[in-house]
Amino acid sequence: MLCRYRWPGNVRELRNVIERALVLGDSAQLELDDLPPELLHAAPFAAPSPAASAAVHPLIEIERDAIAPALTAAGGNKARAAALLGIDQSTL
Repeated sequence: MLCRYRWPGNVRELRNVIERALVLGDSAQLELDDLPPELLHAAPFAAPSPAASAAVHPLIEIERDAIAPALTAAGGNKARAAALLGIDQSTL
């Protein structure tokens, strides 16, 4: 539950929640009941996918980085390069 929460207050909020749970908790282990209700009812945090955290490149660069190797692999044949890329030759 702690890993799935967004933590808008960052480390200070996490620290406060842990300290509160330790002080108010009934056992030596933290339980879900020890956590504040707003944490339990909040929408889970979705960690960014590796693709989402990757650098953003202009589309022209991405196209060039795909087309050039396809043309090389196809020996300069545009129809075969387009087929390798799964696009129509006119799109290439």
